[in-house]
Amino acid sequence: MSDAKEGPSEHVSEDLRKFVDQLDLLDHIRDCVLFHPEFDFTNACSCDQCRPEIARLMKFEKDIQAKRRLIQKYNSETNDKEELCSGISDCADLTKQLFDLLQKKLKAVYEELEIPWEVDNSSSAANLGIVDEKIFQTLIDRGLSGEPDEKDPNVHYPNDSNVLNKIRIGYYRYGKTKAKDKAYPIMKDIEKLEKDHQMEEKMAKAQKTSLNPAISKKYLEKQIELVKKLPVNDLLHEVNELIGDIRSRDFHLKMYEEARELISKTCFAIIQKRKKFWQGAPSLSTEGIGHNSNGLNETLKSLIAEVDSFEHQWENCYAKFLAPYDRSNPKRLATG
Repeated sequence: MSDAKEGPSEHVSEDLRKFVDQLDLLDHIRDCVLFHPEFDFTNACSCDQCRPEIARLMKFEKDIQAKRRLIQKYNSETNDKEELCSGISDCADLTKQLFDLLQKKLKAVYEELEIPWEVDNSSSAANLGIVDEKIFQTLIDRGLSGEPDEKDPNVHYPNDSNVLNKIRIGYYRYGKTKAKDKAYPIMKDIEKLEKDHQMEEKMAKAQKTSLNPAISKKYLEKQIELVKKLPVNDLLHEVNELIGDIRSRDFHLKMYEEARELISKTCFAIIQKRKKFWQGAPSLSTEGIGHNSNGLNETLKSLIAEVDSFEHQWENCYAKFLAPYDRSNPKRLATG
C-alpha cells in the first residue's frame, strides 16, 4: 500500500486561503478596520477591568478612521486648489490669446484698407500680458508649475483662429473662477459681436461679394475693447488667495504621506496582535477561563500601548498641521 500524499488541490486551497487572508489584511489596513465584529474582545472577557480598555480600543478605531478620511480630504482639497490655480493661469492665458487673435485679424483688415497699423500699447492691453505672466511665474515660484518647455522648431503647433471656439473655452475657464460674474456679460457681448460679424460675412458671400473691411474693422475694434475689460486682475488676486491657503507642495506631500504611513503602520500592528490573540486563545467556553489565563490581559495592554504611541506621535507631529482642514475639529479655530 502506498503512502497517502497531499494532492495538488490541498496546496491550491492553502495558497488561495493565504492569498485571500492577505487581501483581507490589506483591505482592513486601508479602511482602518481594526476590530471586526467577528473578533469582539467582549466575547473573551467583559469584566470591569477589561471593559473600559476594550471601549477605548473601539473608540480609537473610529478616531483613526476619521483621521484617515481627514488626510484624504486634505489631499483632495489641496489638489483641487492646485488644479484651480492651474485653471486660472489657463484662463488668463486664454484671455491674452483672444486679444492677440482679434489684433491679428484687425491688422489684416487695416492692411486691406491700407491704413497704417499700430500695435495697441494702451495700459489695459499691456495689462493682459503682464497679468498672464505674473500668474504663471507665481505658480512656478510656488512649485505648482514647471518651467515652460522650449518649443521644438520641427514640431508644428496648431494656431486656433476660431474666435467663437476661444469664447466657448473662455466661458468654461471663467466659470470656475470668482471672476465669472464680471466676465460672463463681457464674454456674451464679444460672442454676439462675433456672430453678427459672421452673419454679415455670410450675407455678403451669398451675394457673391466680400464684406466691406470697414465693417469688419468696427466689429473687431469693439471686441478688442471688450476683451481689455475682462477681469484678469481678479484672476491674479484669486490665485494669490489660493496660494495663501496652499502649503509648500513638497512640505504638504511629505506631511500627509508621513501621517498616512503612521496610520497604516499602527493599523498593521494592531491587526496582527488582534489576529494573534484570536488564533491562539483557548476555547472561550472553557469554564474558569478569564482575561488572565487566555492572554487577553497582555493583549489589551499591548494594544493600548500602540494606541498611546500613535496618539502621542499624531499630537506632536500632525495634529496642528492637519486640524485647520478638519471643520469638525474644535482645534480648527485655535490653530487656523
